[in-house]
Amino acid sequence: MKLRTKALWILMGDGGAKLFGLLATLLLARTFGVESYGEITYALSILGIAGLFTDMGLHTLGTRNSALQIQFSGSPEAQNGPSSLFWLRILLAISVFAIFFPIIWFKFASQPQLRMLTLLFLISVVPQALQTEWYFRGTQRFRWYSLSRWIQSLTYLIGLLLLAQTRSVTIVPVIFSVSILFAVLFQWAGYKPLHELFRRPRIIAWKKLIRSGIYLTAGSFLFQTVILLPPILMELRFSLYELGLFGAMFKIILAAMIADRVFTTLLLPNLAVLHQQPNADIAGEIRPIVVWMLFFGLMGSIFLTFLASGLTGLLFGEQYLTGAAGLPILSLFLPVTFVNSVYLFGLISAGRDQSYLQAGVRGGLVAVVFMAAGALSGSYTVFLLSLPLAEAAITYVVYRSYRQTIPATFPIRAWRLVLVYLPIAGLGIMVLDLNDAGLTANNLVVALLALLLFIAGARATGGISKEDLQWLKRRVQ
Repeated sequence: MKLRTKALWILMGDGGAKLFGLLATLLLARTFGVESYGEITYALSILGIAGLFTDMGLHTLGTRNSALQIQFSGSPEAQNGPSSLFWLRILLAISVFAIFFPIIWFKFASQPQLRMLTLLFLISVVPQALQTEWYFRGTQRFRWYSLSRWIQSLTYLIGLLLLAQTRSVTIVPVIFSVSILFAVLFQWAGYKPLHELFRRPRIIAWKKLIRSGIYLTAGSFLFQTVILLPPILMELRFSLYELGLFGAMFKIILAAMIADRVFTTLLLPNLAVLHQQPNADIAGEIRPIVVWMLFFGLMGSIFLTFLASGLTGLLFGEQYLTGAAGLPILSLFLPVTFVNSVYLFGLISAGRDQSYLQAGVRGGLVAVVFMAAGALSGSYTVFLLSLPLAEAAITYVVYRSYRQTIPATFPIRAWRLVLVYLPIAGLGIMVLDLNDAGLTANNLVVALLALLLFIAGARATGGISKEDLQWLKRRVQ
């Protein structure tokens, strides 16, 4: 399968899943209102944290082993690799739910709806453990991977359309778990041979899997603090109404990050090959990637800044318009996260698991400090500002760790892109009209002109050089 074909299937899978997920979010937000959507946002954040401990890095290990055909073929012991991983994921899911259950039960004793909603979402860690996406990603069978994501997302959306009119928010996690089970059945239909999953697991292999997964889990948890912790911190310091506004705005950001998901899925195997070549000019290859990822991230931020109120009113309705002012701030996630992905997956590709963990610990702790300070301020705006700053801190730590492996300095010309971006984004904030609930033709024309101005500025200042254009042309062909 050619690179562009793989990218298309990944885009269809992740893009389609995010599209249906966004539609489901819009349905939930409009049906249940801001405060109830705040409860859903909080419950999903708890589920995200539980999911990390359930996975324990096994998804990444399974993908890696499937790609290298080490554990999954050959001797009878190696053939037990998939079953060992599969059953360990199930055991971890049950254990994590058993640990989280009493904590949630007693913490929200005075909030029965939030307690029940969170616990029902937590149950879905078990069907999630049954998924075999790691196999399809590792063997690069992206059709099965993409179609399974479509099935899950479509089932979830259709279930909500059929049952959301009941106005019972607790039905949402039930539909969520059922949609995962539909995806599981489809994945099992494409897993060859399926009986490998149900062999008796090699218990002795669990120790090695857990030991390897600890590095990835700890690193992943700390790297994802900026996504998982904000709703939890907001529940402690802010109202459910503000949490609902944040959840809606942040959903737009996550939907826009589909480009980053495509990039990282394709980048990981390519960087792995590049790092294995002794005479490869890795630094020379990394620099244009950084420039282009920053360029596209800044373009996304400009687009969301100029259309903040229009998009919010169109997607979520007038009741969420007061949260539109936060979208330009949160849009800074795009350029920072895109750049972070380059160096982060560079560490993984180079096999620097320990450096990955250390960067996650240092960067994650700094990020927690930023977010905690923002929450303690009691200001919703200050808290939002702390989030992209926290992501930037993580990116800087990852960059420093990667430089210890590969002497790839951050390209100076990339700062020119930032200098071009700042006045354009500032103009977008100045013209932000929070009373405009529509997405008019004038809004779109102004946003398009802003993007063209940024592109022209990038070329005029040398932020995007002729060599960068030639590099991109070679990679696209």
